[in-house]
Amino acid sequence: MTDAGADTKERFAADLRKLRLDGGNPTLKRLQDETGISRSVLSEAFAGRSLPTARTVDGVVRVCDGDTASWLDRRDVLAGLAVPPPVPAAVAPAPTTDAETAASAPAAPAVTGIRQRTAILIAAIAFLLGVASGALATAATAQFS
Repeated sequence: MTDAGADTKERFAADLRKLRLDGGNPTLKRLQDETGISRSVLSEAFAGRSLPTARTVDGVVRVCDGDTASWLDRRDVLAGLAVPPPVPAAVAPAPTTDAETAASAPAAPAVTGIRQRTAILIAAIAFLLGVASGALATAATAQFS
């Protein structure tokens, strides 16, 4: 495997393909049968367009007789899930007071991605419901006038 500092999902996939070749080059069908993971997901893992899930990596590495712990650690580093090493006590920051903590606390994270789309969808639905209820109220008023 490669140095994690220069690692990419593409390099990870290339190394996963090499492991597959070194492990007897099992077919996607065999990998599917032994792992319970679909052939399309397995194919994506070997293509390197996205980082495979831990379950996919674990399954492929087990079938190909690789070291699952090191592969999963490497995957976690690429996914940003690895826990950083602890800060040595000699350079640990000094404790802060509650006032300092409150003053330096970061603002709430901006709404992005799926959350933003969900918020827009909810706002659009609320708007449409408001328009519909207004139209119904107008129609009911006109009918009884």
